[in-house]
Amino acid sequence: MHGEIISFAVCALAHVQGNAPERALDIVRRAKVRANPLDIGIEEDAFRSCLLGLRDYARSEHLDIAVADLVDITPAQVDASWAFVASLPRHDGESDSS
Repeated sequence: MHGEIISFAVCALAHVQGNAPERALDIVRRAKVRANPLDIGIEEDAFRSCLLGLRDYARSEHLDIAVADLVDITPAQVDASWAFVASLPRHDGESDSS
């Protein structure tokens, strides 16, 4: 499960950052890692809440500067990022990648 979540997160944040998201998506596709949010139990509402609240959370926890401090994460950006990660290949059953 660890590899699945990491693969999902890499694709999502590469998209948010504008940091070669198609390259990340291609690597995950070729690795055949199960990373589509619908396959790994990530719901759109939770994704939306996490991204939109990321800056406030990072500041309240006194975390180092991160993407949320450098990129304006808007509802439109979240919608686009969700559509991007939802385009990851779907897989049936359990993945043997982790």
